Amino acid sequence: MDIKIVQGGVPKMGRKIRNPQHQFNISHTPYAITPFLLAPVLPGETMNMAMLQARGVLDPIKNALIGWWTEYYFFYVKHRHMPNFEHFKNMVMLPGYNITPAYGEPSDAHYFHRTGIDWVGECMQPVVREYFRDEDEPWDNYRSAEGYSLAKIKNDSFLDSAKMASSVPDDADTHLPGYEFQREDQHVMPGFEAHYAQWEHMRALKMTDATYEDWIAQFGIKPPEKEREDRPELLRQIINWQYPVNTVEPTTGVPSSAVSWSVAERLDKARSFNEPGFIFGVTVTRPKVYRSNQVSHGSSMLNDAYSWLPAMLRDEAYTTLRGFADGAGPLQGQGGEYWVDVADLFHHGDQFINYPLNAEGVNFVPVPGTAMNKDYVAQANINTLFVNAGGGKNKARQDGVVSLNIKSALMDHT
Repeated sequence: MDIKIVQGGVPKMGRKIRNPQHQFNISHTPYAITPFLLAPVLPGETMNMAMLQARGVLDPIKNALIGWWTEYYFFYVKHRHMPNFEHFKNMVMLPGYNITPAYGEPSDAHYFHRTGIDWVGECMQPVVREYFRDEDEPWDNYRSAEGYSLAKIKNDSFLDSAKMASSVPDDADTHLPGYEFQREDQHVMPGFEAHYAQWEHMRALKMTDATYEDWIAQFGIKPPEKEREDRPELLRQIINWQYPVNTVEPTTGVPSSAVSWSVAERLDKARSFNEPGFIFGVTVTRPKVYRSNQVSHGSSMLNDAYSWLPAMLRDEAYTTLRGFADGAGPLQGQGGEYWVDVADLFHHGDQFINYPLNAEGVNFVPVPGTAMNKDYVAQANINTLFVNAGGGKNKARQDGVVSLNIKSALMDHT
């Protein structure tokens, strides 16, 4: 039988509405980027709308005052975004292509996968890499107890660009902090040579902006963003904030605190799908936390004329950097000299605490840690937020359903 290819795709008048419902019941530790939705879509389909309905509750927690975020993210992940795209391209184009021996994925319970293609794992990698990690940061560098990639703590602060002095390589092109040198090809103010070296390295790491587009933006012009074919499309994000409420632990009868939430949200914007892939959803539950390795307010750095960012030096960006020895300045426990951009204090803010940093039951986490880990929390520290983490009561538990309304040429013949 000959296969007839319709030029221009399937006629839109021939499309019908399909209404799949994807139910989920999941448990996950805080900060774990947890999948809950995997809905396949075909080229030429259009999602008219979607509805998320979910109910969740945290296991009993110690702090009765500090709130938590629960977040839902919906993505359109194409085959081409996935690490094994070449296999999937051959699979759909070559009828005799046997993907099983070429692909071969082990079973993975936390991805609800046993045999065949691990589509959840294929979707997770590009989503985490593009939306939950900095550029050039490994997508799987921090993991939860279940094996999920961890999300960062949800706290902006003056540590946004902080870095260890030791992270600057000692080579012919880059100078370590403290080295006295004068760059002949740059107009660097005397006494700021080390600051300039740190700023130059931050610029190389894209921790500070110095691009042609930024120069254009000074004229009030925003350069158009080009669609990135290698990046999943974020369809919608939903962020829900809740405070703890008093509750009673049913197994012991002991009163405690817990967080619960109920979500009913819509995705109303129509989305067209031009390639095979998935509508993929992940959820993250994060507490508001405080940094126990910050022993002083960030304004303690404002102790000279340069730290108050004089207008005459606004074009000399490197002058806003401050270097501190290990144990000095606003931080402790860094294991070496570190640098902070004072301007980040004005841009991102700070925290303020007036009681001991080791107070029991408070949402303290030991960040920034050694080597300036200021974004991720270890499982042992996550467990300190819960009343009975040792008994396995250290999770968020959710039940819900995602209802989709998709215009499609696919017919139900059975």
